[in-house]
Amino acid sequence: MTPKLREFTSRFQLTERATTGRRMNRVVYIVDDDDSVRQSTSVLVEVNFPVRVESYASGDSFLASGRILQNACLILDMRMPGMCASDVLDALQVRGLNLPTILISGHSDSLPSSCKLPANVLGFLEKPARSEELFDLIGKALDEEITTGNVE
Repeated sequence: MTPKLREFTSRFQLTERATTGRRMNRVVYIVDDDDSVRQSTSVLVEVNFPVRVESYASGDSFLASGRILQNACLILDMRMPGMCASDVLDALQVRGLNLPTILISGHSDSLPSSCKLPANVLGFLEKPARSEELFDLIGKALDEEITTGNVE
């Protein structure tokens, strides 16, 4: 466990003790068409963060779930069949949901250097993502939720 992750986890545990029942209200959504990426990322997140994880094979299935909470973090593949990441982000914005988002891709050219990312996109990771980098971004997303009062 990295020092940053250890610090975040201990801060969150204090917050959780003071606010019983909030743990399962916090969600990390994983949207990726690669089953192995969804499964491995789900396990990594569940083991290292006090959150519920929901994973989806496509942007369409994620948006159709009808269960998208504001107090969440989204890990979103850039290239998928059907809706691409920008389509998913646009659809969420229309719904008034600006989830802290981590973009991932197996293609280094998925994010052109001239591309301006929306404010809610915390970072871009190339697959396979290093767990420390992913944990840092998830920690940042969940920490922002705590400090901005988005936790219900």
